[in-house]
Amino acid sequence: MHSLKKFIKFLGERLFSSRILRFPGGILLYGSGFKSFSSPTKYEYINAIKKGLNAYWIARSFSEYLRLKKQYGLVLLKWTPSYFLRVCQSSEWHISHNISDIFPVKIINVKVINYWHGEPIKYIGYDSDVELEWIQKKLSSGEKLPYDLVDLYLVPSTRLQKRLVSAFRIDSHRVLVKETALTKFLQQHDEFDKSAALFCPTFRISNESDRLNLILESLLVSLNNFHTKVLYIKLHPHTKHWEFECYYERFRAIGVELKPVDRQLDIYSLLPRVGLLITDYSSIIYDSYNALQHDIWLIQFDYDEFVKEHGGLYPVTIPCKVFR
Repeated sequence: MHSLKKFIKFLGERLFSSRILRFPGGILLYGSGFKSFSSPTKYEYINAIKKGLNAYWIARSFSEYLRLKKQYGLVLLKWTPSYFLRVCQSSEWHISHNISDIFPVKIINVKVINYWHGEPIKYIGYDSDVELEWIQKKLSSGEKLPYDLVDLYLVPSTRLQKRLVSAFRIDSHRVLVKETALTKFLQQHDEFDKSAALFCPTFRISNESDRLNLILESLLVSLNNFHTKVLYIKLHPHTKHWEFECYYERFRAIGVELKPVDRQLDIYSLLPRVGLLITDYSSIIYDSYNALQHDIWLIQFDYDEFVKEHGGLYPVTIPCKVFR
């Protein structure tokens, strides 16, 4: 199976990196690394549609395709014939993670624009000893790094601009500080409820259930006699199904109503509803604070383990309360 995947990727790179399958048509493609209509690119796509641009969203599921087709019109279902045609006609790819948000390989003469949100908390790129090992393997095998496939990064701050230039070892002209459609959306929807909080932990491969239980037990203590009345719980899209039944009554006893939401729901649509953001290592804290001036709680009981796994953490540069 691994050899087959490598062959398909090799064939795709040869075909789509040449002029054999290129029919430039000024098409703009938007996609997300998550399997849902989310990420900063969602707001850039909506903005492009409002401007009447020839912009298409890449849907990952048929249900999402039908919903967005009805709402916005210009939508493509990934891996369909029309999707391949538009990929060949595209001039720009707008992504939130890497080029696979749109297509597995980069095609000739297409401009790739990556939208960064917040600021990274864990070390990235050459700053991380863990990623450095992966980088060296990539380079020794002759593969390009994901950073080298992006033509332009759009970021919300000069601090993040400097961080990406250093961590990815790229030219500064490829990182542009610009107000994004996501920032404008958050600033226009800032009538939040101070009695509501959002808990959105990051994803772990191991001990996910134990960690979530430990954090919720901590919140039972921390939120007691606090002004929070509603606690939205938004788990990472990669997190497996997890039951909350045993906690409903316990949180209700301290005056807090638990409201778990769909893991695939766009988290940015939740931020304007709350006054307190609770997470562990999510870079969304910067969007939350800079645009909405939320209170921030960081629950990092596995701090030493997390630092060891990711090679280090950048200093947090916004006001927050840390639990360790």
